[in-house]
Amino acid sequence: MHGILQNTYAAFTQRLHTVKAGDSVVPLLGIQIEKLIEFIMELSEKIRKNEDLNGTLKKLAILGYSTSGNGYYLLQRGILTLSES
Repeated sequence: MHGILQNTYAAFTQRLHTVKAGDSVVPLLGIQIEKLIEFIMELSEKIRKNEDLNGTLKKLAILGYSTSGNGYYLLQRGILTLSES
């Protein structure tokens, strides 16, 4: 869990710094921020209820990847989705 959360944080931080520096080739989308909030809240709830975390951690890993150049390309093509399932 720690590794996935750390990688997702690093991916978002790197993208924010890149956009702030003026590189808008791979933007940070509003849906990515919304999903980050949604998935973190979901993770918190599952931890509180002592439920399986694997599905939520997978969504966070995919979300982090979507902030990269390759992930953004796949997201735009519809190959990568930020699903709720």
